[in-house]
Amino acid sequence: MAAVWREVWEECTASAGAGLRLHMREVVALVVAGLQSGQWGRKKAAAAAASKLCDSGADALAPHAAALLDALLKASPPLLVQNWQD
Repeated sequence: MAAVWREVWEECTASAGAGLRLHMREVVALVVAGLQSGQWGRKKAAAAAASKLCDSGADALAPHAAALLDALLKASPPLLVQNWQD
C-alpha cells in the first residue's frame, strides 16, 4: 500500500513540498491517528511519515508542530521520554 501511495503522490504533485503545503492538515491528521494506533506497525509507519514531514515540509508544518510533537511524545515509551527530558 505504501508503494502505491508513494507512486500516486509522486505522479500527481509538482513536488513533495508543494503537495505537503496543499494537504498538510490532512497528512498531519493521518500521522497523528497512526501514532495513536494500538498496532505497532501503524505506529512505526506514522513515525517514519512524521520524520519525512519534518524533512520535507518544515515551513508548512509549523502551524501543526505542537499537535504532531504531542502525538509523538505520547506514542513514545515512557522511559524514552523520561531520558529525553533529563
